[in-house]
Amino acid sequence: MISVIQSPEVGFTVDRDTVCSGESVVFTDHSKGENPQYYWNVTGRQTNDFVFINGTSEKSENPVIQFNGYGEYVVALTLTNECPQNVKDTTIIVRKDPEIVEVTWPVSLCPDLTTGKALVNLENYFRLYWNGNPKEAVWKIEPKAGMTGTVDFLPGYEADKEYPQVYLQAGATYEVSLTLKGASVGGVLCGDPSKLTIHKELNYTIRPGMLNTWPVLRLLPDLGSGSMGMETLK
Repeated sequence: MISVIQSPEVGFTVDRDTVCSGESVVFTDHSKGENPQYYWNVTGRQTNDFVFINGTSEKSENPVIQFNGYGEYVVALTLTNECPQNVKDTTIIVRKDPEIVEVTWPVSLCPDLTTGKALVNLENYFRLYWNGNPKEAVWKIEPKAGMTGTVDFLPGYEADKEYPQVYLQAGATYEVSLTLKGASVGGVLCGDPSKLTIHKELNYTIRPGMLNTWPVLRLLPDLGSGSMGMETLK
């Protein structure tokens, strides 16, 4: 006797197709076919930034997958039985906040002997990881309230660039702030807004009696207050 069985025909739905990093998607099977074997395959930017959760696996009928990276993930279901296999896929979009990472401050900062200004390259202080978001950085650098100082951005490295470069005049405390735009899904932010903003102070002063001889200034990070101080080296 010869049995005729139904060839597999893949069909499934997802509870959502756009999530924040760290969230999960439920895949519900609606496939047709007799005695199918399931295999779910996920491809994305990296191979290890997703995980099957809630006791499910790549061989489950209705898996739950948590996405921990960012970008587009293609999830494909392959069904097999004694007949030729059938495949269907869908795309899941994962959004993640950009990240601000503070790096080691430089050992010293030397002003120009002619102008008395020091060049500050903010790429030496921070690393910005955009995680698929537009590179929209909002920097603000200005003398602290009640103080007088000058802020001169280099052409092409202004305050709306990823890493500004700026000349600062000695003799003032400068406030440096950075704000990034967070990722969101359906109008809800994906992460902690407080991690998208930083505020620093740069104390750039010269000892009395040394105004006619530009010194080498050492940058001293204050780990407790998050500010940077300067001392003059003889």
